[in-house]
Amino acid sequence: MEMVGGLDLHRSQITFRTVDLRTGEVKRGRIYPGAREAFREWLERFEAGTEAHFALEGTTGWRFVAEEIERRGFVAHLADPAELSTLRGPKRRAKTDHADCELMVNLLLEGRLPESWIPPAHILELRALVRLRKTLLDQRTEWQQRLQAQLFHQGVVAGLRLRSPQDRRRLTGVEMSPAGRQTMGTGLVMLDDFDAQLEPLSAQLVALAKTQPGCRALEHELYGVGLAHRRGRRCGARGLPEVSQCRPGGSLLRPRHHGLRVQRQAPGRPPRPPGSPGAALGAVRGSPVRRPEGLAGPRLLPQGEGAHRPQPGLPVGGPQALPAGLPHPEGPRRRRHGATGFPGAQGCLRPFGERARPAHHHDDDLLPGSRKASAARVSTPGDLQR
Repeated sequence: MEMVGGLDLHRSQITFRTVDLRTGEVKRGRIYPGAREAFREWLERFEAGTEAHFALEGTTGWRFVAEEIERRGFVAHLADPAELSTLRGPKRRAKTDHADCELMVNLLLEGRLPESWIPPAHILELRALVRLRKTLLDQRTEWQQRLQAQLFHQGVVAGLRLRSPQDRRRLTGVEMSPAGRQTMGTGLVMLDDFDAQLEPLSAQLVALAKTQPGCRALEHELYGVGLAHRRGRRCGARGLPEVSQCRPGGSLLRPRHHGLRVQRQAPGRPPRPPGSPGAALGAVRGSPVRRPEGLAGPRLLPQGEGAHRPQPGLPVGGPQALPAGLPHPEGPRRRRHGATGFPGAQGCLRPFGERARPAHHHDDDLLPGSRKASAARVSTPGDLQR
């Protein structure tokens, strides 16, 4: 490693900090604008063949930066933003872009940079298409809910399926206001446009999923994940780009999060072996899921012993069974000013005629720098009588 650098990305500019380990020279500055061409020109100032490592956060815009770094022959390190913020710790001063770059450079030199996996180009392309499809599905659902709310507001019987040709014909004879009728017409046009965009996109993703070993493995191992789905919806390619984000030791897949549906065991399909991913996800509903062999079962208490067993240093009978006369485990209660702690003692129950403050008067009633009752802002009833 001959040179290290940290990059903080923004839409208008890119802040950088580089350290040349051969000479000890430190440079920092900004690249305007924060686009591919300007960043490519900035990288040309470094000699080709230099063992340079650059760290950057995995926020929006990291893709073109990482691609240009690798195209130049350098090494890009993608840092996890959440873990990087944890390593930064509590802020003792204002956080700046140069401070973020310095932190990434120091972590990279120490080998403690929380790195994320940089997918290859074909996975990045698939991920962009999958997220586009997910966005279109969400927006179509929003329009359906908006139109259903408009129908209810107009007093139309619930249960109409707006994507069904039969139900659309029924809408022509429904009584609605002119504005409601216009809203329904606009919404139905939007639904048709979403369907026109989703159909070829879904077919493209299914064709790509059939060529990926990861999708075929998911279809084979996890029941409910397949290339063909109910109502023509495809799930095989939907999980591929997001599963690629998993790191070693992490969870494999969250089906609900990625839009995958877990269904019941189909008739005639052989059951999954115990301990498989399908059994771990509870794919076979209605039947008990077997515990993996490596997981121990619940421990039972010996016969004759209760839930609270004697332990060294603790009284028998549970955590609340403390001997009488001992103070509360949380510590003594805070005393009020002037109280002695004994009932009937002076300080709390003295009569007002003795120029004593009432018990409900606290220290905040005194003037700053004074601890005498005569300096109180509020006069006592005894003073008022005089």
